[in-house]
Amino acid sequence: MTKQRTARSLVFVTVASFTQLLIQFLIQSVLARYFGTKEGAEAWGEVLPIPTMFAAVISGTLGYVMVPELVKKFESSRDSRDGWQLAWFIGLAITLVGLLVSGLLFFCAGEIVHFLYSELTSEQAIGRSRLLKILSIQVALSGLIAWAQAVLHSRHQFFWPALGGVLGTGLQLALAIRLGPAEKIEWIAWTVNVGSAVSVLVHIVPLSKHLCWPAAEWTQLVRVVSLFWPLLLGSAFLRVDPIVDRVLVRQYSTDEYANNSHLNYAQRILMAVIAIGTSGMSVVAFPQLAEKFARAGKDSFAEHFAIAFRRLMLLVVPIALGVSCFAERIVRDLLERDQFTSQDSHAVGLIIVCSMGMFVGASVGELFARAFYVLGDTWTPTLTGVLSLIIGIFVKFALVLELGVLGIAVGGSVYFLSSATMMAIRLMQLGYGRFMRDSLATTVQSLCASAVACACCYAVYVFDLGATWLAAPMGVCIYFSVMWLLNNSDTRQMISLLRLR
Repeated sequence: MTKQRTARSLVFVTVASFTQLLIQFLIQSVLARYFGTKEGAEAWGEVLPIPTMFAAVISGTLGYVMVPELVKKFESSRDSRDGWQLAWFIGLAITLVGLLVSGLLFFCAGEIVHFLYSELTSEQAIGRSRLLKILSIQVALSGLIAWAQAVLHSRHQFFWPALGGVLGTGLQLALAIRLGPAEKIEWIAWTVNVGSAVSVLVHIVPLSKHLCWPAAEWTQLVRVVSLFWPLLLGSAFLRVDPIVDRVLVRQYSTDEYANNSHLNYAQRILMAVIAIGTSGMSVVAFPQLAEKFARAGKDSFAEHFAIAFRRLMLLVVPIALGVSCFAERIVRDLLERDQFTSQDSHAVGLIIVCSMGMFVGASVGELFARAFYVLGDTWTPTLTGVLSLIIGIFVKFALVLELGVLGIAVGGSVYFLSSATMMAIRLMQLGYGRFMRDSLATTVQSLCASAVACACCYAVYVFDLGATWLAAPMGVCIYFSVMWLLNNSDTRQMISLLRLR
């Protein structure tokens, strides 16, 4: 029953992630239709990373520390009072910090914009400051979502977080379609806030019945803080990367065919695709790995980590190959209309191809990092991330003058791939190298199945049988059919476990 529950949770979360991915694509399509790559889109691309960075620093690593701690608490009793008191204590702290940072962003918006983009005209600076003020509340809302997800995931509850993500982005899309014609990018910012607020409510509903007075033992709090502060410091350094990208493009790029709005479209599409790996396999695997480690130690952890890595490769390989082969066609079908031209499609498609290392490295690296968090090691992912980012920024500086935005994309790929590689080497040094050996056959089978699927999708485009909306689902079906015919054990096991008995 546990394996069946795990497989069903994985499929449910993955389906929800695909749904959210489709919605995110449609949101980008709405932005492209109404704003193209003009001033509104440029402002959006330069401002959005600022609150996103602060939100990620405060709450992005919260679940990595909370889930293992709460799994231990709820292991003995599903209704552990100590567990719920700790959960609500951390929730209160995150809420207060989030509100404080949101307030600082709101009142210092003008100074922040001037510091980052001093060459803007006064009108541009005022517009970006107003946009940052609207989006500042995202820090507090993202903190609440991250906290609620961590609590629910620690109890192996994946339905509400998945539903919250789909409903939140779905409402954002509906409002964006309704308000987009006003051609004011500020309205899009308000749709983001409304969608996040709805997502918060959906996440908190199942937790409200367990409301209790927040409390935490001193030793418990010290342990959580000792694990959390290296992640906090490392995240503060790592999350500044998207802002560095925008500053480099505006100040040093001589590429007249690509700008920050192109980079933003490409990165938003990539982040939506990355969510399939990180919000699917890694999310479900994390509490499972924590539970296995708490119950049976390192041997059981190593076995299940190898399984999780193999199943992650089932998703990463076809997506990486498929998106790389058809990036420009995907962008064309998704975004090219009204204000978004064929030249824009070409620029964004090239950025996505050059950034594909970001997708592979982020998806695989996320699972590796969670493995270290289960083992109680928050330093290794942090230090490897910092070192890799330094390497990536050096590459960006070296290439931005020659390649423009494409140099930024290549540097991002180097950053994420080097981080994942360093963590893989360290895991093998610790004796967990079986995940590499066990995944070799699956990776080869996945490459073969992906090649067949891509060939069929290519025929759809060449013979003008349809667009990406036909090629993508057809490619998915062909890929898993070939994996089944190749007798891939993970594919067959996951499908068989999902059958009702």
